[in-house]
Amino acid sequence: MWLVIKFLGTVFISFIAMIRALGAENPFPLFAVAWGIWIK
Repeated sequence: MWLVIKFLGTVFISFIAMIRALGAENPFPLFAVAWGIWIK
């Protein structure tokens, strides 16, 4: 069950990062930080 939650969370963060990419010039550092925090 935890793997499912972790997967959905990762997809959710990726989705937010993709949306930010539409309006931000360089959202990748933010995505990397968010992804790193989620993995930990």
